[in-house]
Amino acid sequence: MKKLSNIFIFFALMCVSATTAYSQDCNSYLKQATELRDKGDYCQAKQYYQMYQSCNADADVSTEIAMCENRIKLQNPGTDCPDYVPANGKSVTSTNTSSNRHAVKSVSSVDKSVTPATRFKVGLDIGGQLPMNSNFKNSYKIGFGGGLNAKYMVNKNIGVGLGAGYYTFGAKSEHLNELKNELIDENGVGNIDNIKDNFAIIPIVGKFSYYFGQNAFKPYVGVDLGLYMLRESLNAESDGQSGSNSSSTNKFGFAPVIGFEYALSNNLGLDVNVKYHEIFSDGSNGISSLGVNVGLVYSF
Repeated sequence: MKKLSNIFIFFALMCVSATTAYSQDCNSYLKQATELRDKGDYCQAKQYYQMYQSCNADADVSTEIAMCENRIKLQNPGTDCPDYVPANGKSVTSTNTSSNRHAVKSVSSVDKSVTPATRFKVGLDIGGQLPMNSNFKNSYKIGFGGGLNAKYMVNKNIGVGLGAGYYTFGAKSEHLNELKNELIDENGVGNIDNIKDNFAIIPIVGKFSYYFGQNAFKPYVGVDLGLYMLRESLNAESDGQSGSNSSSTNKFGFAPVIGFEYALSNNLGLDVNVKYHEIFSDGSNGISSLGVNVGLVYSF
């Protein structure tokens, strides 16, 4: 129960962190709008106010937007100042005019604050895995590996899909010495010249993700749930002879995840995430690890 309680606390903290990051991302639009307004760039200021309003549904900056529109009409009559266009929105200009002598580009055309609506995401990431529970971290070093995943976007915020990965861990010297002694006792050999022990975790999981907002920077939280294949391979040499042994078992597990995507282009994005893998096993042999991953995601 204590371990499950710690996991839930960890997941709650991740959710709070993601919400805070999302709030800060929205507030950056308000800050830029204020700075642009103070500089007299009312067209760009209006668009950033609209971006802030689109990002934060509870925000009311209608007075500021109206002020910017009035200043544009007074200072630059006939200026074509487009409105900010959310994903899937239709372009609407504040002032229709046949002359574009004073035309100003919309914010959505000069930065990556908006990406097109997508239905599928395919990602590839690599990263490290830090053993967490005592039995695991006392026996193995930090692991490395990567994973593939595919998601279907049910709507602009919710994604579901499948993922698979491969992470390998090298044994610590203390653990190798224990294995040597066990093999000597079991086989009656005088000495073991060399021994290697590799441990691998292969998750095959279903994925659920919730994305905050539709901007270039999109925090998300989620959970992986499914099958974890555990593989161990042992190789030893004694008196010029070598032998090997391998074993595998399948266990159920899950992994709360927090991360963010950052749009590098309309379709390609950077994905950074942290996962806490909890693999259930018999007795005190459960396995938990904290993974930090970096990768690319292609949306289409």
